[in-house]
Amino acid sequence: MRSSTLKTLGLGAAMLAMSTVAGIAYAASERYDSAKDHIDKAIALLKATEHAEQSAAEKGHREHAIKQLEGALEQIDKAKTAADRPKKKDKDKDKDKDKKGHKGPHKDKDHKAHKHD
Repeated sequence: MRSSTLKTLGLGAAMLAMSTVAGIAYAASERYDSAKDHIDKAIALLKATEHAEQSAAEKGHREHAIKQLEGALEQIDKAKTAADRPKKKDKDKDKDKDKKGHKGPHKDKDHKAHKHD
């Protein structure tokens, strides 16, 4: 009973952290850091539930929960990195399209070069 309560607490904390991150766009960096802190605490709680009489099923589920939370930490890092990137203005996007799409003078494969005599 004790371990299932701690598992629920840990997973609940992770879900709360993720929902906090997903719902708020502003002050992203601080919120991502807070979410990571909550997940770190959940992982610590789950690791603290390990004991000698632990069943294989309990151990397996606990370890799986820890792996999932560690994966959530990686995703938060990626989301934070994406949020920290400067956003391009529409003008900058158009300039980038022009640079990528322009390859010099237009040369159609069916169009032969003209020789001037």
